[in-house]
Amino acid sequence: MMERLLKTILGIVVVAQPIAFGPGVPSALAQSPPAGTGLQAQYFDTKNFNDLRVTRVDPSVDFDFGAGTPDPSIQGDTFSIRWTGAIRATATATHTFYTLSDDGVRLWVNGVLVIDNYTIHTATENTGTIALESGKVYAIKIEYFDQTGPAVVRLSWSHPSMTKTVVPQSALLPATRAEAGRLLAQASWGATETLLDHVQQVGVYAWLDEQFAAPISGYPVYPYFPSSAPPDCVTVSGDPNQQCPRDNYSLFQVQLRFFQNAMSGQDQLRQRVAFALGQIIVVSGNEVSLAYANGDWHQMLTVNAFGNYRTLLGEVTLNPLMGRYLDMVNNDKGNASGTIRPNENYARELLQLFSIGTEQLNLDGTKVIVDGATVPTYGQDEVKGFAKVFTGWTYPTLPGATPIRHNPSYYRGPMEAFPGNHETGTKLLLNGAVLPARDDAVADLNAALDNVHGHQNVAPFISRRLIQNLVTSNPTPGYVARVATVFNDNGAGVKGDLAAVVRAILVDAEARDASQLTSTSGKLKEPVLLMLNVVRALNGQTDGVYPRSQSASLLQNLFHPPSVFNYYPPDFQLAGTPLYGPEFAIMNSSTAINRSNFVNTVVYTTLIAPDSSVLGATGTSLNFANLQALAGDPPAMVEKLNDVMMSGQMSQAMKDAIVTAVNAQSPTDTLARARCAAYLVATSPQFQVQR
Repeated sequence: MMERLLKTILGIVVVAQPIAFGPGVPSALAQSPPAGTGLQAQYFDTKNFNDLRVTRVDPSVDFDFGAGTPDPSIQGDTFSIRWTGAIRATATATHTFYTLSDDGVRLWVNGVLVIDNYTIHTATENTGTIALESGKVYAIKIEYFDQTGPAVVRLSWSHPSMTKTVVPQSALLPATRAEAGRLLAQASWGATETLLDHVQQVGVYAWLDEQFAAPISGYPVYPYFPSSAPPDCVTVSGDPNQQCPRDNYSLFQVQLRFFQNAMSGQDQLRQRVAFALGQIIVVSGNEVSLAYANGDWHQMLTVNAFGNYRTLLGEVTLNPLMGRYLDMVNNDKGNASGTIRPNENYARELLQLFSIGTEQLNLDGTKVIVDGATVPTYGQDEVKGFAKVFTGWTYPTLPGATPIRHNPSYYRGPMEAFPGNHETGTKLLLNGAVLPARDDAVADLNAALDNVHGHQNVAPFISRRLIQNLVTSNPTPGYVARVATVFNDNGAGVKGDLAAVVRAILVDAEARDASQLTSTSGKLKEPVLLMLNVVRALNGQTDGVYPRSQSASLLQNLFHPPSVFNYYPPDFQLAGTPLYGPEFAIMNSSTAINRSNFVNTVVYTTLIAPDSSVLGATGTSLNFANLQALAGDPPAMVEKLNDVMMSGQMSQAMKDAIVTAVNAQSPTDTLARARCAAYLVATSPQFQVQR
C-alpha cells in the first residue's frame, strides 16, 4: 500500500510491480520461509567468546565432545560456542525448550532469555517455555562454554502435540544475506557489501552485541561562543579557517559531523537510535543555532541511546537547550497577585510527547476504553502541578561568573536551581500523586520525573515510537506489547533499559521473519535515511556538505524540525486508509521530484566538488567499479543491486524492467549501464519504502 501511494506521487510506472492493497493482504515482497539448514556456529578457543577459530553451519545442536574438542585448532576444557539464526515454530502453542549441557548454557528465543544456567556443572537438563505461532520464524541464540570434564550440549523442544525431540535441522535457519540486509535497513544507515558479508557471517545476535559494545562516534566539544557574535567573528571567502559565523552560529559543522559519522562510524545502531530519540524528544536549531549548544545536545542523545530512559529524561529536562526551547529556563514561581504564573510549556510537552501521551494505553499500545470513551492520562491540574515543579531553574553559571536568579544564556552543562525561586506549595502529579510543600527544586524535579517514568503508559508509548522509527509505521499490538514488556522489565527488574528495548525491537519475529511481511509492513524512508542508503550502498563517500544542503529541499532540514512535533507527526495517516505513515507528511509532488533529483545528481556526477571553505572537504562521489565489472551481464548487475539495496526483495518484474533499460545502453559504456541500473533502483518506490 505504501509503495502504491508513493508511485502515485512519483508517477513512476517503468519499474512498478503489483502490490496488494489493503490491511492484512500479503505483499508481493513477502518472502517464503526458506528450508531449514541449521544454525550459524562460531567456535572460540576461550570460554569468553574470544579467539574465534571455526565458523560453520551446524544442522542441529546435539554434541557430545567427551574429553575432546570440536576442532583440532581448539583446546579442550577452555572453549565456547555461539549458535545464531532463526527457528521456525511447528505449532501455535507454548513450546518447552530443553538444554542438556556440561558446562554452562544460555538460550534466547525471540529476544527472551528462556534458559540461563551459565555455571560450571556436570551434565544437567534445564527447561524454559515460550509461546510461539505455527510457521513463524523467531530469532534464536545459544551460548555454551566448557570449563572442566566432558563437553556436552544439546537443544531439544516439545509442545502439547509433540513429544520431546532434538530440534531438527528443518526448523533451524542460519542468517541469510537477505536477512542481513533487512537488519541493516532497520539498524544502520544502510547496507554495504562489506557489512552484509559480516552480518551474514556472525548472525543477528552477535552483530547486535558488537553494536552495543562499539565505540561512540559522537560529536566533538565545539568551542563556546556568546549568544551574539563578537566583532572579530568574520568570514573570509574561501578560507576554511575563517568561517566563524557559519561554523559557530549555525549548525553547519554539527550537521557535517552527523553525515560523516553515519558514513563511517562503527556505532551504526547507536546513531540510528539517537536520531530516533531526537525525533521523540525534540529541540530545534531554529530556536538556538549555536554550534556548541547543539553539539552538546546531540552528544547527550548519542551517549544515552543505550542507557536508561529515566536517566535520559533527567538529562533532557536539565539541558539548557531544552530549557530555552520549551521555556523551562528562568521559569519563575508564581506571585500572590497572579501576574506571574509558572510556564506550562515544558510540563505539557514532557507529558504529551516525551513520555505518556494524552490517552491511557494498554500494554499493547491500544487505547483504554471505558464506557465507550478513551481515558485521559492527565488534565489541566496535573499540567499546573508539573509546571510548578519546573520552576526556579536558570542557565548554568558562566565560568568565573556569580550565579544570579536569571543567569545569562549559556548552554554548557545542566541548568541550575536558584534558591528562593522555586514554587514551594504542594504539586499534583500523575495518578493522584501529590508532592509535599517544600522549597527543594532538585527533590521535586527528581520525584516528578520518577512519577512520569513510573506511569504505565511510558512503556507502550515510547516502544511504539521507537518501532515506528526503526522497523515499521504500523506495528501490531502484539509487537508493541512484547517490546513494552521488556521496557517495563529488562529481565533484571529494571524499567527503561533502552539497550534491552532496542534489542527486543530488532529480534522480534515481526522484524526478523520476512514471511510475515504484508502490504502494511515497513515504513517510508525519511530523506536523511534515503540519502545515506544510496551513498553507502553505491560505495560512495561524502564530507556531508551536499546531503546537508539537500535535506532542506526534502523538508527534513537536519536538526531544524519546524516544531516540537518533529518534521512530521507520528500519527500522520495515509489518506483514505487507517494506516499510519509519519514520513509521508513531508512527501508531496515537489519533494518526490527532489528525491529523484538527488539520486540523479549523485549517480550522474563523477564528483560533486569539494567546498573550498570547508576544512578537509572531499565532496561527494560514488564508485561504480563493482557494477561496471558486471556490465556484460545485466541480470547479474541488477541482482547485485537487489542484494545491497533491497535485501533481496526485488520482484522479477522489476528486475526484468531494469535489465531492459540497461540493455538499451551501449554495451561498451560500462559506466552508463551501471548508472542506469543504480538510478532506476534508487528512485523506485520499492527501494524508498523500507521493508
